[in-house]
Amino acid sequence: MGKPHNKGHGGYDIPQKELESYPDVFADIVNALVYGGEQVVDLRCLRPAETETRYRDRERRLRNQYEDLGRYETDGKGGTRILYLLANQSQVDSRMLLRKCGYVGGYYRGQYERQAGESCPVMELVLYWGRRRWKVSRSMRRFFRRKGIDPRAWEYMDDERLHVFEMRRLPREVMGRFQSDMRIILEYLADGENMGRLEQEINHPVALLELMQALSGDGRYKIVIDDLMKEEKTGERRKWTVCKLMDKYWGGGKREGLKEGKQEGLKEGKREGLKEGKQEERQTGIRVLISTCHEIGASFETTAGKLKEKYGLEDSQVKENMTLYW
Repeated sequence: MGKPHNKGHGGYDIPQKELESYPDVFADIVNALVYGGEQVVDLRCLRPAETETRYRDRERRLRNQYEDLGRYETDGKGGTRILYLLANQSQVDSRMLLRKCGYVGGYYRGQYERQAGESCPVMELVLYWGRRRWKVSRSMRRFFRRKGIDPRAWEYMDDERLHVFEMRRLPREVMGRFQSDMRIILEYLADGENMGRLEQEINHPVALLELMQALSGDGRYKIVIDDLMKEEKTGERRKWTVCKLMDKYWGGGKREGLKEGKQEGLKEGKREGLKEGKQEERQTGIRVLISTCHEIGASFETTAGKLKEKYGLEDSQVKENMTLYW
């Protein structure tokens, strides 16, 4: 499972939106990033919002623009509190502030044109997934700072702001606020294979793996995804944890490697397959030993000693495996 890599614009926005569209994940994102982890937005109070707005270009031709995701938060009595918008971005866009104004303005314009309909404030959050730091303008004042605007003029102009969250660089404190499957994605981006919360139950395994596949470019995820989709078609709904899903991932990858090796008939591939099989078998033994010791109440130090004795691991290897499976 390689470290995540950045794709071009739109390279993985479809699986990204698929995971974010689930009410529990959407509410979790807003609560973690806006409300400091407090459960302010209830997933039961979210309803889908239209993602298309229209505008006219320089030639007065009617155009449409699409936001990635939109959800209304209702007050439980039929009224609407806030419209939340999520925009996924994989590349730095120096002029995105202007685009944000177009998106948000389009929704306000729609509210105005409906006249009799209810109005509500609009909030847009930009989830930035790229590797480069987002150092471009996040406010109108900074965007136009080279224009030499007289400070007194800003009293009569709106200082629109772009709320960008660099998802690969969220502080641990912020990451810890997430409770949904999104927490697993964030840990994967931060730590690669060394994810914590191995026993966290996954609510949307297919959507989660599709996004992990898009982020990593690792084709072995597709094997597991296909298996899970077959299970869903038969009505089988097993409970998955991060640990169980990763076990299935490694097993699926091994089967696919053996299948391809047979089809291609490459001797080198067979040798690699045998080598990887032995390594995988050894790693499985390590994981089982640690889990067993943990279940019977053996101490951390005793378990570490057994790893050194049975598998000849160095201190750094012991620490790495204990972090993964203890």
